[in-house]
Amino acid sequence: MTIVARRSIGEASIGLRAFFLDVDWQGRGLGTRAMQACCDDLRQRHPDRRLLALNVNCRNVAAINAYRKAGFVDTGELYLGGSAGPQHLMVRKL
Repeated sequence: MTIVARRSIGEASIGLRAFFLDVDWQGRGLGTRAMQACCDDLRQRHPDRRLLALNVNCRNVAAINAYRKAGFVDTGELYLGGSAGPQHLMVRKL
């Protein structure tokens, strides 16, 4: 069960609750490198987990593109609960 999906997504996973870069640091590839470092760390510390999952607001096209560049794929599932508006569920293999 992941907090981001609020249900099982079929594989042992970890949910990324929040991540952002200040606008002054965006567009420099830092997010992609940070996600790679995060996944490398998670693989070492949690070898039983297979996926990193996160939700991203449907209107945040820049973030969606950045997560895709970092190896995440959109599952096609939308999370419609909560106050953050509709969100894509994205996952990345660890």
